[in-house]
Amino acid sequence: MESQVIWQSRAITADVLEGSGTYSNPLTFASAPGEFSTCEIIYVPYLKKYARFENYCAQCTIDWRNGKYHIDLRTGSSTVNGGSNQIACENALTPNAQSIVRQPPSSLPVDGM
Repeated sequence: MESQVIWQSRAITADVLEGSGTYSNPLTFASAPGEFSTCEIIYVPYLKKYARFENYCAQCTIDWRNGKYHIDLRTGSSTVNGGSNQIACENALTPNAQSIVRQPPSSLPVDGM
């Protein structure tokens, strides 16, 4: 099932929230409580990567309450501030509305790192 989301990439911090984007080692995303099931895996066609719901974000929660889908994909290090270079990377990765696939099969194409 595909869902339209306002997809944004922002850094979230936790030492164990990293992945390569495969089904067995998904990226981490944050969203609003109740928008996704805990540890739900989605597929992001724009990136050709899988991601798992592992955290909440404040802006996602505000958007969800206002009827707007919003996820944040984790970028950067959990221990080092990437500064303006990281922000520039996040902004470059942030398209407007994108589709995601909920309950995806594990066989969808994945881009290499």
